Amino acid sequence: MGKMLLSLVLIGGVCGALLVGTHALTAGDIQLNREAQARALMSAMLGEPLPDDQDIQAQVFGNCATWVFQQINVDGYAGDIDLRVLWRAGDEMTLRVTRHSETPGIGDFIDHQRNPWITGLDGRSAEYVAQIDKVSGATITARAIKLAAQRSAQGIEAFCRG
Repeated sequence: MGKMLLSLVLIGGVCGALLVGTHALTAGDIQLNREAQARALMSAMLGEPLPDDQDIQAQVFGNCATWVFQQINVDGYAGDIDLRVLWRAGDEMTLRVTRHSETPGIGDFIDHQRNPWITGLDGRSAEYVAQIDKVSGATITARAIKLAAQRSAQGIEAFCRG
């Protein structure tokens, strides 16, 4: 019994050390990959390369005279929904969901790579998005997108005019 327990502790320790070591070796590359994906998404939203000097980790960044990016987090049906919002001069916004755990098949309409629904809101105002009635079977998810647009509009108002 003692040898078996010692073996389990040893195996668990080796596995834990391997996990910690793998994380230490790959964490930097994973972060660089996430930043590259975020920059690519924001460049696609902007329609031009994102300037290299932009701190994409900031909650809000850009120049209010031309464009501003904002990160928003709202509660969805199955957890948090993270979005990037691009605001252009004239109060036109573009929403992109960067992470969600909504029900596959039902909440997929918010994923721009799986469904064109959210891209249909491109260039609209927060007031337009606030009038979305519902999406069949995904009322809570649609309500979260409406809330994200409203919170984003309030944040941009404070950032640009406050």
